[in-house]
Amino acid sequence: MNFGQKQIVSTCLALWIGIWLLFQVRSVISPENPFRKIRTLGWMELEERRSFVYGKEFSEFMAFCREKIPANGTFLFLGPDDQAVSRPRAYFELLPRLPNDHPEFLIVYKSQASTHSSPGEPFAAFSPDSYILRQEDRQP
Repeated sequence: MNFGQKQIVSTCLALWIGIWLLFQVRSVISPENPFRKIRTLGWMELEERRSFVYGKEFSEFMAFCREKIPANGTFLFLGPDDQAVSRPRAYFELLPRLPNDHPEFLIVYKSQASTHSSPGEPFAAFSPDSYILRQEDRQP
């Protein structure tokens, strides 16, 4: 390489590294930076953390269920998808209430009652597609 080609290559390389650094720094200081949001979890209250991690609607629905279902109650969680991550989260959030195949309460989250075999009687409603039903004719 002669002197002109070396200068062009080094200028292009320096320009490329400079632009790359600019984008890296911008992504770190950006308000939409996910790492910044995760770092702020340490200063959030418990309910704010739940809302951030689980989503606001699900977090509010779980708080609603904890308020309405007695601590010694049993429940069955019915969500939009049996394999969804909302099921284990609900089990954890509703402790000491225990899941059961013959529950006292049927928790329906983002689903329709017509899709379930024995819906039970209305107990508490959070929204048209998220509510709690009381099972009267449950089998032990």
